[in-house]
Amino acid sequence: MKRLCLFAAAFVLSAALIAGVTVTLFAAQERVEVRQVLTGDREAMEGLNVSFFCEGGLMGWHTAFTVGGEAGADFVYKPQWDRYDPFSRHVLEMDLLSTNLSYGGSTGQYISTGDNTYAFSPLRDIQGVARVASRTGAGETRQEVMSLSDFYGWAYWNMSASYYYLSSRDSASQTRQLAEIFKVRFPDEAQVEVTVTKNKDGGVTEISTRPIGEAEPVPGLDGEPLPNTFYLKPPLAAYAPGDVGEAGIWVYPTVRDKDGENVVEYRDGQGIYFLRKTIGSIYADYGAPTLFYPTEETPVELRLSADEKQLHFYSRVDGVLWLTVLDAGSGAVIDRWEVMPFTGERLFFQLPKDTMLLGLDSDGNLFLTEESGGTARVVFTSKVDLDGAVAMADGRSETVRDMLSRSALEIDFAFDGERLAVANGHYDCAVLLVDKTGVAGTAAFDFSPLRDGAIYGYGSGMIHPLLFQPAMRLRFD
Repeated sequence: MKRLCLFAAAFVLSAALIAGVTVTLFAAQERVEVRQVLTGDREAMEGLNVSFFCEGGLMGWHTAFTVGGEAGADFVYKPQWDRYDPFSRHVLEMDLLSTNLSYGGSTGQYISTGDNTYAFSPLRDIQGVARVASRTGAGETRQEVMSLSDFYGWAYWNMSASYYYLSSRDSASQTRQLAEIFKVRFPDEAQVEVTVTKNKDGGVTEISTRPIGEAEPVPGLDGEPLPNTFYLKPPLAAYAPGDVGEAGIWVYPTVRDKDGENVVEYRDGQGIYFLRKTIGSIYADYGAPTLFYPTEETPVELRLSADEKQLHFYSRVDGVLWLTVLDAGSGAVIDRWEVMPFTGERLFFQLPKDTMLLGLDSDGNLFLTEESGGTARVVFTSKVDLDGAVAMADGRSETVRDMLSRSALEIDFAFDGERLAVANGHYDCAVLLVDKTGVAGTAAFDFSPLRDGAIYGYGSGMIHPLLFQPAMRLRFD
């Protein structure tokens, strides 16, 4: 009887909890609103339609409206753990892992060996610490200065590929594999001081790492610098254009040093590599990279055609932008076009439209190309002020440079032959309207659930805060 009462109480409590959550959900649904902040020429935005979808695990809001007009939202709730996102894209991000150093030994962990002694186990194969420890005698403290390359070995890559609406991050073994296939050594001037202390029994009792020379503090979750923790930023700039398809990943990793030279040592030669999808439906695994298309041309962008039968490779050769169309299965060259003179350094290139390339150079020259009739041609150019301010709906502001530096997952654009609208579908939800004279106007939107930290969703047996990831789409009537 007592167990039955306990069960009944638990049932009532669970029902009340779920009911409370349901009330919260529908209360959130009822109070949805979109706040708009417009600047510049409002007439220039006439006929511009904006759609965006905000999701938080089990629920979301789909909103569509004309800029300056009334906005409403359709509520979506799915009582299972999958995602509804009408704007989902496959996106690849690949970059070098950060080089965080701290006095507290965040570069590894201690494993107890008994009798109050501990052995140091380095994370991410940081063998520099292990080597110093091997040269430290029992009851001694040893200090050595070494290059970051000797400390880490090869620089490690971090890869994230969105697939079936979710993200698949690389495993530790794949991280090592990428480091061995795309080898990058740190500059000799990037150095670190390592100190190891052992007790009389030879167990490691203390370890500290400290960067030599200039280093930046690492901010914590509250924005304040973490104590005795530093980020050593070598003069290296990684750029790995790529695309994700049903078959796998195509990518061209490059790393430039301070002189602009590509310092990657490719195991099988320089060029585009392919990682075949091996298993997975929601979370996908990928095989070892193999050379797909050998080339020494400077990569600008890679993207698959809509039917994923072709791979479009934009490259810079002697101050000219070229487009090479490759067979996505064999790597054979189908066609090759000279697009336009292009000497500026890359700020961003986004390819959300099947036949168009949107680009911006370091001088603020914005351009749009279109592939049509067997050629690729420039259909729009304008010069924008990269330091110009864009007013956000919550009172903040961003520069045009920051807004146009988002990933392809967050950028969309629309073009009507005269006007170019570019959306930043990050948490800021903002749009630039550009004509041939520059930025003619801006629009920013604030969706009420984004402002309400008290909305909660029910899923996986717990109540959790919603994490919104807005995605925006644009079109002209």
